[in-house]
Amino acid sequence: MLIVDDEVGILDALDAAFSDEGYRTHTATNGQQALDLLANAEVDLVVLDYMMPILDGKKTLDAIRVGAPRLPVILLSALNEQSLREEGVTGHNAFLRKPFDLIELLAVMERLLHHRS
Repeated sequence: MLIVDDEVGILDALDAAFSDEGYRTHTATNGQQALDLLANAEVDLVVLDYMMPILDGKKTLDAIRVGAPRLPVILLSALNEQSLREEGVTGHNAFLRKPFDLIELLAVMERLLHHRS
C-alpha cells in the first residue's frame, strides 16, 4: 500500500494505523515521490491526497492510470468530489473528503482490495 500526503501528521498517522492493521506500507510526501516508489515497489492500493506540491493529485492519478490502470486509488481531499470532477479529476476508485473517518477509510480499502482479488 502506498500513502501519499504532504501533511506529515496525516501521513504518519495513516502509516501507523495501516501497519497496526497488518498492511505493509510505503509513504510519499508528493506525487513525484509516489510515482518513483510505484516504479520500484509492489503496491496493491494507493491512498492519494489531492492538494500536494511538486505533482498534485490529478497529475499523479493520471500518471498512475497510464502505468497501472487497474491499481485501486482512494482520493482524499478537503474539496468536495463534484468540484474535483469539474476540474477533470477522474480515475479514482473511491473518494473521501478530509477530515475523513479512519474506520470508513479502512472499510473502503478492504472493499477495494477484496474486489481486486
